[in-house]
Amino acid sequence: MATDDLSKLTGEWYRQWESSVSKWWDTVLEDPTFVKGMGDNLAQNARARSRWEESVDQSMEAMHLPTKKDIVRVARIASLLEDRVVAVEDQVLALGDQLDRIEKETLRARVDSAEALLALGDRLAAIEAKLDALTGAAPADDKPATARRGRKES
Repeated sequence: MATDDLSKLTGEWYRQWESSVSKWWDTVLEDPTFVKGMGDNLAQNARARSRWEESVDQSMEAMHLPTKKDIVRVARIASLLEDRVVAVEDQVLALGDQLDRIEKETLRARVDSAEALLALGDRLAAIEAKLDALTGAAPADDKPATARRGRKES
């Protein structure tokens, strides 16, 4: 029970503290002199940082070391090269897929032509068998026809 009262009390203290701090910040941030001072301070820090970066770049150039601009330029070039490599990889993959498709089509065509060749061989064998059967029967039929022709001629 005492912990609940303490918990409520600390919660109330926190709300009051938060409210008072919030009012104080609202008052401070609405003061134009404070905002102007913060802006001036920020501008001065930015100028100091810019001068410092320039002096670092000059020092790096004097020591024949790459500057920030050089590193940014190299990074940009590396990024462009990476884009080109990715594009070439995509083209190689597309060509590989196309080659796989062509190989499958070629294999399918070879299988189809082999099947057609076998079918033609079977048909040719059947035709030859029929021709052999007919030629085997033809000499027997041919002799009487010759005999018949001979009788007509005499």
